[in-house]
Amino acid sequence: MKKSGKLSFGLKFWKKPSLTQSLLGALLLVPIILIFEEQNLLIVASLGSTIFVVLAIPSSKSARARNVLIGHFIGLSVGSLSSLITISIIPAVIAAGVTMLLMIITKTAHAPATGTALALSGSTIISFNLASGFLIVLVLIAIIHHLGKPYLRDLV
Repeated sequence: MKKSGKLSFGLKFWKKPSLTQSLLGALLLVPIILIFEEQNLLIVASLGSTIFVVLAIPSSKSARARNVLIGHFIGLSVGSLSSLITISIIPAVIAAGVTMLLMIITKTAHAPATGTALALSGSTIISFNLASGFLIVLVLIAIIHHLGKPYLRDLV
């Protein structure tokens, strides 16, 4: 909004979907970073990608709660199990391929879930507390998506 050559930041500025949805995404990352701390930044990256999909492209199939929850559950499971394989890059290759295949078969494609599988393929099996926190965060993201449907706009 322009007023006599100067920018004015009135309420209309805050009603822009791109600003409000981006700020919501940034705020959602705060507890995620606190829960997963620095040692699990790859998990934070996959959750950050999920937040982008859910808030920037809310009408996409990939943003649906079913895709987010089941896709990440598949990635979490396959990534953890593949970490049991101790041969160089094989766990990552298996984690990515099997996660993609299972999401396609179950019709729950959610690209960031492949990132979850890759993140976990190089580590030990994820702890119950970390897995629980991860799934709780995903449920909260799905709830925000569901409750925000009337207000969220596709930004991309």
